[in-house]
Amino acid sequence: MLIRTIKKDSRDVSLALFVYGTLKRGCENHQAYCQGVVVVEPARVRGRLYQHPAGFPMMHVPEADIVAGGTADALADMGAQASHQMDLSGSDSKLRLEIHGKYWRLIRGELMIFDDPQPRLAAIDELEDFYPGRPSLYHRVLVPVLTRNNLVVSAWVYVSAIGTEDLKPIEADSWECP
Repeated sequence: MLIRTIKKDSRDVSLALFVYGTLKRGCENHQAYCQGVVVVEPARVRGRLYQHPAGFPMMHVPEADIVAGGTADALADMGAQASHQMDLSGSDSKLRLEIHGKYWRLIRGELMIFDDPQPRLAAIDELEDFYPGRPSLYHRVLVPVLTRNNLVVSAWVYVSAIGTEDLKPIEADSWECP
C-alpha cells in the first residue's frame, strides 16, 4: 500500500501531504521543510491554481472534496486522515477524480509521506501561515488525491484562505519553481 502505517507508541502517525508549490522537490522550501520524507511520488488533486502577487502559488479545491479541516492537534488530524483512508479502502480505491465543467483541473504535484506529523505539521503550518481558528493565508484540508497508479488516497493540502479577486489564475495544471 502507498501510505504505510508507521507505528510509534502504538499510534498510527504517518502524515500524507500533497504539495504543489514551494515544498516540491527542487523548490525553495523543500530542503528546509521536507528532510526525512519517507515516500515522494507524483500525484494529482482536483483544484484550480492561482498566483499570489508575491509570486507563490495558491490553490482552491471544490468544497465537496474537503473531508476535514486541519486543527492544532496533529494526532487528531492523523486520526481523521486514517479514518478517511479506511473509508476509501472499503470502497473502490481505483476511483477516478472526475472533472466536471471547465473550472476544475487535475493539479499535478507530489504526494509526500512523513513519519513525524507533530513537528512536521507545526513547522509547515507556520510556513504556510495556517493558524486554526484564526485568520490565515492558507487552510489545511483533507482531500482525495489521485496517485500515479490511479489509486485514491486521502492527504492534507494547503489551500487558499483568501478570495480569488487579488490572485492571478494559472492556466496550467501545475506550478513550476522559479
